[in-house]
Amino acid sequence: MELYIVSIKNMQDVHDDTSCMMFVSEERRQKIKRFLRQSSKKHSLVSELLVRYILMKKQKINNQEICFETNAYGKPYVKGIDSFYFNISHSGDYVAVLCGGTEVGCDIEQKYPDDALNLAERFFTKEEYHILQRLPEHKQTTAFGLLWTLKESYIKYKGKGLSIPLDSFSFSDALSNLQWEESKDHIFLNPNGEKDIKLKTFALHQSKLESNKKADNAGTKTTDFQESPVRGMGGASCAKLESNKKADNAGTKTTDFQESPVRGMGGASCAKHGLLLNADYYLSICAKEDLADVALRELSCDEIGVIRL
Repeated sequence: MELYIVSIKNMQDVHDDTSCMMFVSEERRQKIKRFLRQSSKKHSLVSELLVRYILMKKQKINNQEICFETNAYGKPYVKGIDSFYFNISHSGDYVAVLCGGTEVGCDIEQKYPDDALNLAERFFTKEEYHILQRLPEHKQTTAFGLLWTLKESYIKYKGKGLSIPLDSFSFSDALSNLQWEESKDHIFLNPNGEKDIKLKTFALHQSKLESNKKADNAGTKTTDFQESPVRGMGGASCAKLESNKKADNAGTKTTDFQESPVRGMGGASCAKHGLLLNADYYLSICAKEDLADVALRELSCDEIGVIRL
């Protein structure tokens, strides 16, 4: 199972004649044209390009062979490839894709506004809302962001989206045991009483990662997830998507992330004290596969075929 993220922060505007529009489906092109906001156009274009890049790399197929369809609830899948499952999410400056050999779900969300408590009352269970309500005010937004992405990744894993109401199942056990101190465990939950379903959450720190320029060590670079995607984006060619001649490890670097400290029903994860509260984005994933070794990998827009950056 692999988790990818791409920054669109420095990506130029998408227009009808943007070169890489030719590498996505006609349905996607029409969808992009209907969007009014540039952020929505960029999210949509990069989402499909990223999935196509992963498919070409992992399945060793040509771009023309890739055909997407959707289930009755709108969750996309790849026609004719039963061993490949993926899920897309985007928010703010980032597009994320989780892929694996079984059903998966992922959700990334930018830090929520101060009215998180009101949103929790509308969408979460009463128990979850009351737990959030009892938290100190400066922790409520963080807990809400974690909980929202956990719930979204779960319903996306199920493939039914918001036809499963967010208040029809609860993560109150994990929420009531949030740990704000260091811990090295990972999150493993069985939501809604379902066995073997696992979830993992990442707390992403954009401001810290952008300013932290790490040295390139021995040819393998562990980088901040914002640093690499804005580098060298001016000279890429869309032909990369067609030929897929990059080396297997080109542009895929293990990302520096902070795993969120959620306790209850099997563990917690956090790298440094206090960083959870400062997160700019929360990203949760859900699957039946083992998530312990799933790390965030970054790709730049030019590496998946987007050029005007």
